[in-house]
Amino acid sequence: MKYTLLFILVLFASCSDDVPALKDCRLTQITITGNNSVTKNTYTYNASGKMHTEVRTRNEAPIFDYAFSYNADGKVDRVDKGIEYAQHEYAADGKIASVKTFSTAGDLKRTFTYNWSGDNVEILFTKSDTPNTDQIINLEFLNENIVKKTVHFYSGAEPNVLQSTQVSNFEDFDSKLSSNYIASLTRPGYAVELAKNNAGKVIYHTTIYDEDGAIIQESISTDLYTYTYNSGNATVSSHALLNDASIVLDTQIQYDHCGSVF
Repeated sequence: MKYTLLFILVLFASCSDDVPALKDCRLTQITITGNNSVTKNTYTYNASGKMHTEVRTRNEAPIFDYAFSYNADGKVDRVDKGIEYAQHEYAADGKIASVKTFSTAGDLKRTFTYNWSGDNVEILFTKSDTPNTDQIINLEFLNENIVKKTVHFYSGAEPNVLQSTQVSNFEDFDSKLSSNYIASLTRPGYAVELAKNNAGKVIYHTTIYDEDGAIIQESISTDLYTYTYNSGNATVSSHALLNDASIVLDTQIQYDHCGSVF
């Protein structure tokens, strides 16, 4: 859902393992209010400064509880999610190559495979119960920010029918550090859908097709964002008008300590 963008404008890639700001600015909580709910993400860290857990609640009801483990290179190796776990694998150049999710019994449930071209990436998403790829995701980056995301949704069956496409264009970036970027410094390798700065506008173009590939519906919507920052240029709040202002969300972001290192 689009209104979770501030949580996931980050979701799935390889980040630098250089974490000079770990002790100066660590994300501890994000609270999103609006749409008849209060959603909170809370973060904890291990002794080396890496993110240890991420817990999300909505109206105080649990949504997920993730625990992160790291490999010898300091990148996310495994994410335990209670009823399942995700295993991360990397290419020789350190970029994420795949994320496979298994049941606690070890049965493969779904796979993300990453095909890199420079800083851009094509991601293939496949579920274990379908014979073909369910989604193809293309991410384009500029100046360490995601500027375009294209998702093709398929039936996953045989034949593999294209059902819909969504193109998201990210515009009007500021020069400050997004909370997701700060979080990524403490969990390298977890998120590929990453923007270092904050987009002021996101435009979505959605196309739906029939089984013969003919367009049956098209729609365009826009999300608008404004932000405030602390003295270290880290984002501390945002005001969002989503889906052409039909949804209003306010976000508060907390850090355990933030200096002016940024």
